[in-house]
Amino acid sequence: MEFRLGGRLSYSFEVGDRRQVIQLLYRVTDDVLHTEYPGAAHDVEARFSFGAGEVLLFDFAGARAWFVKEL
Repeated sequence: MEFRLGGRLSYSFEVGDRRQVIQLLYRVTDDVLHTEYPGAAHDVEARFSFGAGEVLLFDFAGARAWFVKEL
């Protein structure tokens, strides 16, 4: 996840041997990240917090994800 100026978010992930990249719009309200996929009815909200070692923790209504900053 690469958070950019102007509320833009680049989300990339591996699927098999291919890298997928999705361009999203985002905003933050308190401890909730709101994302929108332009051109599709895809809005997601997730609570977030920061853990030790710059780990970003997300809670998607019970499903949790951890992101570690690449150096």
